[in-house]
Amino acid sequence: MKKELNLILVFCFVTYFTPLKAQNSNSERREIANAIAAAEGSNVKLDKYTAFETLSKYAVQGNSRAMNALGLMYILGSVGKPDTVQAVSWLTSAGNAGFLSAWVNLGYIYKYAHGGVKQNLTNAFMYFDKAAKKGAINGCCDAGYMLYKGIGCEQNYEAAYSYFRYAAAKNYSPAMYMLGLCYRNGYGVARDDGEAQYWLASADKLGYRFASEELEKETPENQSKPQKVKGLN
Repeated sequence: MKKELNLILVFCFVTYFTPLKAQNSNSERREIANAIAAAEGSNVKLDKYTAFETLSKYAVQGNSRAMNALGLMYILGSVGKPDTVQAVSWLTSAGNAGFLSAWVNLGYIYKYAHGGVKQNLTNAFMYFDKAAKKGAINGCCDAGYMLYKGIGCEQNYEAAYSYFRYAAAKNYSPAMYMLGLCYRNGYGVARDDGEAQYWLASADKLGYRFASEELEKETPENQSKPQKVKGLN
């Protein structure tokens, strides 16, 4: 489990962020990129301690990307024992500064009790939803899933469908799969076998194995009579 979570968090080092301010120099962006690569383990020319120092310097100066990466180094214990207080503090600062992956990272941390943080599903949903409302594709899918299942929030198929629809339109395969389930089962939208087939097949083409498994099933999860969905005739 820990290895899987590390991969999730490291992936978010570099995805879905508000563009850095124009005044950030090319050399600064290059230094931060190299430090992040070292923190991820993909830059063997730079050790993690030097990476930590570089990210700390730019985080203090207000660089949101550096704040996010520094927070992840703290939660992963990259240069010592995990420090959850510093991790949450820097990730929160990064999120407030517009780096959307920081909200997603905090969602994972609270959902899976990573780095010694006590599991809090309400907090997890809150952070995923923060990212989703700003248009982060993985935030939409994670918040949507929790709404779909009623985890850490009140179950709301319509809201989940809306998030899945947005992320699926951006070719995000997990969202395509979940959108396919919504159409196949009539969750949050009128049941539509054609739409279900389209989205599940689209996710399958992108290699999402759960979509392939769903396509092999002869009947949907929800075999009850389709219910009228609010807002639809």
